[in-house]
Amino acid sequence: MQYKKSSIKPYFIMVLATILLYVWQLHLYPMINPDGVIYIQAAAAYLKGGMQSAVAVNAQAKWPFYSMLIAGVYSLTGLTMFAAERVLDVTLICVSAGFFLFFVSLFSRHRHAAWWAILIWVTYHSYIKWWPVVVRDHGFVTCLLMSFFCYYRYTLTYRFFWALAWTVSIILAEFFRIEAILYLLLIPFSIFFVKNITLKQKIVYWLKLNVLTLVVGIYIAMLFANKTLTSDSLRFGYMWQEFSLFFSTMSNGFIQRYQIIRHSIFYQENDFAVYVLLFSYMLVFVSYVVSQVSLAAVFPLLFIKDAWRKLDNNMWRQSFPIYLTVTCCIPLFFFVEHVFLNGRYLVPLGIFILLFIASVLPHIVESLCGRKKMLVVGLMSILFSVNLIASLFHFGHANRDEFVMGQWLKERYPNKTIFTNNKGILFHDSASPDYQNGAVREIWVKGNEDSKALWFRKNDVWCQYDFLVLVVPVERMEQQSKLFIELQNQNAIGSVIKRYKRKFHGGYIVVAPIFSQGCRAMIEAERDRGRLMSKRNILGNR
Repeated sequence: MQYKKSSIKPYFIMVLATILLYVWQLHLYPMINPDGVIYIQAAAAYLKGGMQSAVAVNAQAKWPFYSMLIAGVYSLTGLTMFAAERVLDVTLICVSAGFFLFFVSLFSRHRHAAWWAILIWVTYHSYIKWWPVVVRDHGFVTCLLMSFFCYYRYTLTYRFFWALAWTVSIILAEFFRIEAILYLLLIPFSIFFVKNITLKQKIVYWLKLNVLTLVVGIYIAMLFANKTLTSDSLRFGYMWQEFSLFFSTMSNGFIQRYQIIRHSIFYQENDFAVYVLLFSYMLVFVSYVVSQVSLAAVFPLLFIKDAWRKLDNNMWRQSFPIYLTVTCCIPLFFFVEHVFLNGRYLVPLGIFILLFIASVLPHIVESLCGRKKMLVVGLMSILFSVNLIASLFHFGHANRDEFVMGQWLKERYPNKTIFTNNKGILFHDSASPDYQNGAVREIWVKGNEDSKALWFRKNDVWCQYDFLVLVVPVERMEQQSKLFIELQNQNAIGSVIKRYKRKFHGGYIVVAPIFSQGCRAMIEAERDRGRLMSKRNILGNR
């Protein structure tokens, strides 16, 4: 059955289901991830001191566009910074949902395609579990789908407007994640594989897609020539360093594994070692991808037969293959580098795979009949039900330690300030991105353990706070005990009032009250001791 343009009803249901699922995910995981704390802190810094202040927050904040958007939503809505971030994320996810529904309806050309798209979307648990996590990927996925729409429109009309819209979309995607530059460089070359147009037309169409990129490149080159810009201004050195490190790590890892297989298994048989290593890479990578999209979506492809022939020809032949290829290459490179993939790096690839599956599913079901249809639909129903349950109730352990301690401090001591070595605890204690209710300093770092106690004895910055809250790894427990005993003997802190065992990473979170007068007296005595030692050294040198 052919697709007919439907009403806004499926989009309304899709957006409503997305919002409800998002709110439910926040109920399951109200805590914020460490990177999220940095993004929100950078947003607060941007409002106070501009981009330079935002970039200076942390190495993770060197790509500040996401934090700038959070700051913009905060300024427009008047919400708290944390709530503004949540509004931004759910908006980006809803836009992605709308694009997904549109593409499936257009790609499939089946009258029931929209409902299959909604079903696939709400059961895509490998993506949904990342919704409450504060990451730039939400914006990257949205801009990537927007660029796909623009590219599809361009391949239909070859109008300059859609070429510019595509370039702008990719540049926006790059503001979220730097790997979007691969789309900017590779996608236009797909024009040269289009049939039934001359080489001259191909060159013209390619130039249309690259004209904005070329203009920006020439403009930046002129600024460099006039010494208005330097490599540090646009962080070219940082980007080059990241790409160089990526490719060197990837090649070194491949060579090391090749040598192991060559010497340990095939005894110098080079060809077999290369083939086995490449096959192993592909097998594990495909397993990662299948686990990402789930068996519920992959299983119906066993019955695809000629159903794919009913899909939209232009999207199937030109737009979709190039986007799927480039989207597959990015996580494949990451996989070759680490032989491990974080699930969120597979989300864009999973979305494009599910876009195809959701488009072809109604045609597959329609082509079946009798017991085979009952069997396939029944098994699909079970698998999709499992996926939906996985979307509603994630199984396994989540890192709630910082959230639990932050909430405990907030409820027990709402007007007290803390000095801690964990941003998450301070964030959940005060929900203040500029940390007006406390301060953070890294305590347990490599080096001489005595230097930690010395720092506390010589610096009075922590004396002004009410509580000392330290996240202590297992290997640092002995040093922490010695430190607390020393500070207690100096009457700088009181007895430990909370000792929370961390369930996720191990170790403890320890809370002790700070005695301001005793703390300052200890530091003043340490300074007097230092001045006395300096005076003795001077007299001794004489």
